[in-house]
Amino acid sequence: MRVADLTLRENPSDRRTIDSLLVFGWFADWQRPIYDLASDVRVSVRNDPRPAIRFGAQAPRMASNSPYEVRYGKTESELRGLATALITAGFVPRRIAVGDAPDSLVSFDDGDVWVEFAEVVDAPSARYTNMMHDLSRDVKDDVDADATVSSAVRGHHLEFRIAECPTKSEVRAVREELVAFLRSGSHAAVPERTLTSLHEPMLRRMGTSLYRADWAHYEDGSPHILHIQSAAHSFSPLALAPVAYRRLERKRRTALKYSVQPIWLVLGVTDLRGVWDASVDLMSKSCPPIDPFSRVILCDGPRAIIWSAGVVAVRDVRLSGSERDLRGVNWVVKM
Repeated sequence: MRVADLTLRENPSDRRTIDSLLVFGWFADWQRPIYDLASDVRVSVRNDPRPAIRFGAQAPRMASNSPYEVRYGKTESELRGLATALITAGFVPRRIAVGDAPDSLVSFDDGDVWVEFAEVVDAPSARYTNMMHDLSRDVKDDVDADATVSSAVRGHHLEFRIAECPTKSEVRAVREELVAFLRSGSHAAVPERTLTSLHEPMLRRMGTSLYRADWAHYEDGSPHILHIQSAAHSFSPLALAPVAYRRLERKRRTALKYSVQPIWLVLGVTDLRGVWDASVDLMSKSCPPIDPFSRVILCDGPRAIIWSAGVVAVRDVRLSGSERDLRGVNWVVKM
């Protein structure tokens, strides 16, 4: 974890805190009990004199300073993944002290455990997700910074869909061509409520289409609606399993250098572009070597696989009857 990215600042008025997201109903029914418990966890930074704060009230640091940024900073994202995965697996932390090597010292009612965290994401999927997030954010910033473009898009609902994810060398040209297209007012000539292919050189190369509709609420609300996203893509449902096993092996080699025990590993599936049920089912059928970790938790949203001492347990919080169930381990032992 990148310790410097953690603000350790409570801000009840920040709409991006866990507390605010709970109030405004951003979580699914199965997520609410998990985040309710996570919000009460005290978080701190090891060897930092600042006092621990409630995780639910912590003002998050985002991945960029753009007002359109939707991704949390790396430390914030990993901390959320760690806390929610532990709770999903039935282990409710009281305090998490983040640091570096190992990532965190986690305090439970019955003692402290060192915990490493690693994301599990398929590389092509991650490239699509991050590149499209960056492109969408940057174009929106460009529109705000240019009065001509802002005026041109006023009163329009625009959705650009890009079939081919641009590379790092291509994304600047795509961004510039999108902004120039909007500045010229060419979007206004696109038939309304029809997905129309665009013919500008780089946009055509990326397989870009535009859906346009009038935005009737521009006087009282947002002056326009602008989305830039990738077209639908399919990923092998088994692709995530080898990624998780490789990440486990890499973390095992790293953990052998630590002199602390007990130590756990949490693998958080952050890949949102595929349906990974087949991968999770495959990984739940046997327990791989996990030493020097005494427990490894792989969490894919509402499901957690727990590997320990040759035993595999699976927990699905959607099958829990109440929030109280999340406070105790409620496993289905597979082996």
